Amino acid sequence: MKTEKNPLIGLDFDGVLFNSAYEAFWVAENTALKFKNFNSFTFSEFMKFRKNIKSVKDFVKYYCNDDEKYQNEFLKIYEQKFYATR
Repeated sequence: MKTEKNPLIGLDFDGVLFNSAYEAFWVAENTALKFKNFNSFTFSEFMKFRKNIKSVKDFVKYYCNDDEKYQNEFLKIYEQKFYATR
């Protein structure tokens, strides 16, 4: 319980203690399988564009072959499926 005497401290070790690239790759690939017209990549191909990913929605521009999927409604659905897969 957080109190003045016992402050709550949170530590974020994502990518520090464990290489989170494998998890991101697995989740992105498995999310892509849930949609039509989505690409699949090897891990080394994935790593070439991973540095450009700032949010979940950024995966769509690499995985999707359909420009219509860049609409906000689809991006919300993709994001929900991504987090459900995670």
